[in-house]
Amino acid sequence: MLLEYRNVLVAVDGSPQAERAFHKAVAIALRNQSRLVIAHILNQSLMQHTTLLTQNIYEQLETEAQNMLNDYAEHARQQGVGEVDLILQTGNPKQLLSEDIPQRENINLIVLGATGLNALERMLVGSSSEYIVQHAQTDVLVVRSGA
Repeated sequence: MLLEYRNVLVAVDGSPQAERAFHKAVAIALRNQSRLVIAHILNQSLMQHTTLLTQNIYEQLETEAQNMLNDYAEHARQQGVGEVDLILQTGNPKQLLSEDIPQRENINLIVLGATGLNALERMLVGSSSEYIVQHAQTDVLVVRSGA
């Protein structure tokens, strides 16, 4: 029996790894005629560690994230993905990507890059992809290469 993924979630953060995960997710969505949900989470704990984060800077981060999501959505549509939804939230990426969003959006495949954080961010918040693999209730594809 061939499993078809009808609702594919891809997490993006602007990193090259997330870019590769996005392209894999588009290919999977096209092959399965799936809805593609593209999500970016503004990490609340990182923002709390940044004492210089003003409302102005937060709004700029939010605007940049929305622009990034819009660019990804446009690319997915140009490739032929019929249904693309965007999610921009502030919170704990591990929780939101492994449990909250997949349950709310009826996701049956999560696609993410193996890493996407710099060394300092990994030290502060740990690996989101590792957490998601361990806690998600659905299939997870961790993209390690561009192949």
